[in-house]
Amino acid sequence: MSKVKKLITFILLFILSVIVFCVFYIFFYNKMNNPRIEEYCLTDYRSVIERFPSDECLGAIDNIETAKESVNQLLERHYGKDILQKYKYAIIAYDNESDTWRVSCSLISPIERLYGRRIARTPSAIVQSDGKVLAIWD
Repeated sequence: MSKVKKLITFILLFILSVIVFCVFYIFFYNKMNNPRIEEYCLTDYRSVIERFPSDECLGAIDNIETAKESVNQLLERHYGKDILQKYKYAIIAYDNESDTWRVSCSLISPIERLYGRRIARTPSAIVQSDGKVLAIWD
């Protein structure tokens, strides 16, 4: 009887530890998949703006969620509906000096980016906060 109690205790502790691990993993994964704002400098993208100019205009962008939604719709118009299925993650950057947003699609998750994994070319756009699209490229 003592061995059965020990076995049941072990199984219950194992199940509890798996549940706790899963809860922490889901929390960490969701936290890492929330878009975060990186910094960038618009002057580093002058050549891109000259090569891939755009005259489109989106609505005003005042926060990270609006930037992500607006640019995703723009990229869908340019590259098709499957663009957001192929590139699941967004890299969002903001330049305080020029008041512009750079949104890039990525195949790499935020967790993988945390470990330094990057993709060289991804569909991207630079948009001013008033909604004027400066450049769109891939």
